[in-house]
Amino acid sequence: MNGGAVARRVERLDVSMGRADGSLRTLSLARKWGVAAEVTALAAAQAVRPAARAIPELVASGRDGQGCWMITPFYTGRQAGTGAPPAVVFDSLACLHARFRAGRANLMGVPVVDHAWWQRLCLGWAAPLIERCGDRHPAALIRRAGLLLRSAADAPAAAAALGRLNVTLLHGDVHPGNIIAGDREAHLIDWGSARIGPPMLDLANVTEPGSAGFAAYRTDWEQQAGDPLDPVQVDLGYHWAAVQIPLQYLPWTALHRPGDELAAAAGRAEAALAALTELGQAGPAQLS
Repeated sequence: MNGGAVARRVERLDVSMGRADGSLRTLSLARKWGVAAEVTALAAAQAVRPAARAIPELVASGRDGQGCWMITPFYTGRQAGTGAPPAVVFDSLACLHARFRAGRANLMGVPVVDHAWWQRLCLGWAAPLIERCGDRHPAALIRRAGLLLRSAADAPAAAAALGRLNVTLLHGDVHPGNIIAGDREAHLIDWGSARIGPPMLDLANVTEPGSAGFAAYRTDWEQQAGDPLDPVQVDLGYHWAAVQIPLQYLPWTALHRPGDELAAAAGRAEAALAALTELGQAGPAQLS
């Protein structure tokens, strides 16, 4: 099975169990080998189930010669596609974010989106991968992408934003391909990019302020947290997400998509970084 970019291996298990009347019941499960942080994050996220129905059930986990593994139900359905995700996704994200808004407790090993992490992402991970794509794209485009990553890694606005933003446990890669929608339910699969960071990172790919999805998120957040959703955190969080998301996907774009899409992604990140810088220059009253 296809298990996402960070999975080592994924397999489907169909387990047949005998019933007292002699009939058989078949239970379909998915077993995935991945990174330890994924198991840690999904195990922690069980705290908001079953109310947060889009959070997958962690049936079992462990480690073997291939690394860390986890077993969840095999959720059937379709990828969410281009429309708005089901409301249960926003409800579940609100429950998750509100529960873990204190940040890092009992989540050792889950990456934290701070300035040091950001520099490692840009310079230690993304930039070398971009350089390896020199045979796929024009040299000028590769240079542009590399310069963008170096600029973003050292941008004072990036450090300032990450110093101001509240953090929580995140799925880390919420997009339509990671939302499996059935007839009555939906589930957020592939927790391999789970991290501790600004909550708007989980929303920016699938909704925006003023949408029905964001309104559902806001309502559930306020019910769970007992506090209103801070509009300054929302605004700054979306500005930050607009920088991080295209840059974290930049190597994938360079590897799998044509040059015009790589250039467009770089352009979005450049514009977002400029907007984040401008927001920071607006003064402490805007960001306090």
